Amino acid sequence: LGREIALRKLCKKEEVQVYWGLEGMIFLCRSGHITIKDAIKTARQIHEINKTHITKEILDRFINKILNP
Repeated sequence: LGREIALRKLCKKEEVQVYWGLEGMIFLCRSGHITIKDAIKTARQIHEINKTHITKEILDRFINKILNP
């Protein structure tokens, strides 16, 4: 998990999977480790305490991705 742009670019070059922000929960849902309901609830809670970095737009995109694989 990371949000460092340089690290993300290097990982892409080396073909290493990187999850940014809420993306990790999508992976956890799709692999059966958490439910969609819990992922959305957690994402909303993160948004409430960190609206600067997890904006409403980011939250909405996350919910759309998790509900429409």
